[in-house]
Amino acid sequence: MSLCRAALLASNLAIANVNALQLGLATDPNIPQNAMDTSDYVDWELCDKVPTRSNLGGEGPNEDDPEEMRIPAVKTVNGQVLDLVVNAIEDEEPYSANNVGNNKVQDCFGITNVKSGGTARLRFRFTKAGEDATWVHDNTHKLQFKFTIFDVDESKNVKEKVIFETPVDHLYLAEGHEFHAKGNNTVENPMYFESSSRGNGADNPRSGPNELNEEQQSRAITVAYEDKTEWYITFKAVLREGKKPKGGRNFMWSGGSDVPDAQACIEWAEQTFPWAICDKAGNSNVVTNNLGGLGPYKADEDPPEIRYATVANLHGHSLDLVVKADEGYQAYNVSRNTVINEHSDAGIHGCFGAINVKHESKATLTFTFVHTGTDEPAKFGDEDGFGFTVYDLDHNNNFDNEERVRFITKPHSWIYPGNEVEKIEGADYYYKSLSTGDGTDNVLTKDDARDWDQIRKSVRVMHQGTASWRVEFDVKGGMNGRNFLFGGCLHLPEDVVLSNHAYKHVTAHHADYGN
Repeated sequence: MSLCRAALLASNLAIANVNALQLGLATDPNIPQNAMDTSDYVDWELCDKVPTRSNLGGEGPNEDDPEEMRIPAVKTVNGQVLDLVVNAIEDEEPYSANNVGNNKVQDCFGITNVKSGGTARLRFRFTKAGEDATWVHDNTHKLQFKFTIFDVDESKNVKEKVIFETPVDHLYLAEGHEFHAKGNNTVENPMYFESSSRGNGADNPRSGPNELNEEQQSRAITVAYEDKTEWYITFKAVLREGKKPKGGRNFMWSGGSDVPDAQACIEWAEQTFPWAICDKAGNSNVVTNNLGGLGPYKADEDPPEIRYATVANLHGHSLDLVVKADEGYQAYNVSRNTVINEHSDAGIHGCFGAINVKHESKATLTFTFVHTGTDEPAKFGDEDGFGFTVYDLDHNNNFDNEERVRFITKPHSWIYPGNEVEKIEGADYYYKSLSTGDGTDNVLTKDDARDWDQIRKSVRVMHQGTASWRVEFDVKGGMNGRNFLFGGCLHLPEDVVLSNHAYKHVTAHHADYGN
């Protein structure tokens, strides 16, 4: 399943409970109180803007100005012209720049220079044009906006650290992003990021925030705020152990960007990595297709497994996904055991893995992320997690039958079954189909997976800290066989309005509490 962002913010209903990337209190998981409607942003930008004041923290370069950077007319909201004002807050550590001449707006980016070993604790705020007070909006406009930090990288001596002291309402990280969020996104324990790769200045973005190349996207962090007109960010130029202060680091920032909403499973608080059976062009690479030794592509040297090649990258390592069946696996039509797209000769299931199971039988499967081309399981840290979704849980209208899925490995945190899937009472993590399907309604494309009809027939879980998990696909009754489709965990692009009625389509169960 490609990370090109499909269906899975359907369960915004539980964001209020489980998403540390959203502000929220524990409430009814069936009410998406903190689901962020990203359809109506106050979209501000810095292109062609020249600061009218530039004396951040009293460091200059215009030392006669008030101690701030003021960028005029970044946005007009309901006829009100707004300035963006940046102040250095020096209650703990005074701001110090290595080169104050770098504190400017250039190429549509704001730049703040921080001396090596130094800190810039900054307050960003909107004000009415030329005024000092933080602007208070009149509730006639839905106040939501994005803020982006660019080029988070490091030198031989200095790492960059960005602390979001004001909790954010949504986080955007591109595919292949080079770092993970830490902290709890609270005032007491704010979310922060640390650089993980070297930069040399030549790789800095220069064509504006919406013209980033892949590497520049991977080093950018975009957040969204809701109902705020000021927010606090801290930039730190952290000296490596044993190094002496020398030079400084430029922190680049602006409003929105073209960093996609590509984080996996954002409705879970824990950080996750994305995996995708298809590449960006929609093509899959199944290098072994011989589940249980049954084929359909069977040679003496082929192991009894399905291997999906290069489905993810984790900690700099390319990963394959290997699926193996316990003894006793039966298929009605093994030709369905493949990833099916327009280039395949086995059907039309797009970028979704497919396992065929004979009627009145069960397939007990082990899924494992391994280093590409090997049988070595990937090394997962405690915070490394991923989503796993079973799609198209339905049954044949002509027979007394059900499709069932049991998550043998206990999922982490919340589980999201669609409302046409029912939890089986008296069994842990066990779900069955409630509606009929005939194959023509199977999820086929990434756009299909956005459809509520697909979401209602799915179950999503998360696993954390393990490269391997076990699942049982069960066909109860019926004739012939059933196909079980699966993929990772994706969600809607930010320009799709998030439904306030998701609870009509999806429910939420907690792995520890059952509801």
